[in-house]
Amino acid sequence: MRKSWRKIFASGAAAVTAVLVTAVGAPSALATGTTWTVSPGGDYSGVTYSIKVTDTATGTQFACTHDGKIGIEGNFTSGNGEANPIGVIAEIHNRVHPGFTCTGPGGNVWHLDSSGEGWFFYAFKYDASTGVTTGKLYGFAINLYISPTDGCYISLDGTAQYSNNGKVRFQYHNADAQLDLLPGGAALKAVYLYNCSGVPVNQGDPMSVQAKFTLTPAQAISSP
Repeated sequence: MRKSWRKIFASGAAAVTAVLVTAVGAPSALATGTTWTVSPGGDYSGVTYSIKVTDTATGTQFACTHDGKIGIEGNFTSGNGEANPIGVIAEIHNRVHPGFTCTGPGGNVWHLDSSGEGWFFYAFKYDASTGVTTGKLYGFAINLYISPTDGCYISLDGTAQYSNNGKVRFQYHNADAQLDLLPGGAALKAVYLYNCSGVPVNQGDPMSVQAKFTLTPAQAISSP
């Protein structure tokens, strides 16, 4: 993904929302009257050691790991009374190469990389008793492949390849700065398959993504 979204995001959530409505299908008034407090905001990074992708129709799983840390980078808005989107994941990477190693069907080594223009945080609900914010990442799109040129290649998105309008549920925990990507209740599917005969993933199958990232610096997100 391109970091250029950071400059757009820094210009204000309203400007980002105007772009998202047409680019990734995010509604212009997603949280009617709901505002958010984010501190300290600004640039952040996050790390995890594994990401799991599952075809929920066939049960096929891709478990992606690395002996280093799988990282994300992005930006949060900062202040009180903030509207959605409250942040963006601008880049996903690891220490060695953009596509980290996954185990998947057929005993093959698979790779995963990100697609699209950024994954945007739209917060829906804040539970003051637990300090947990729940929402969805808009603009979610990834690719799974054995080889980018001649092996099986699978694109995950919302409606079509390159539409960049997939959605994945998230929860953010203030207590330990943990960002969870969660299965269910989202809109992500296998929208494009190339040279995938014998791989138990079908075009149109619903997909889920699971991961746990620890963010630095820790963010405090609440509403109102």
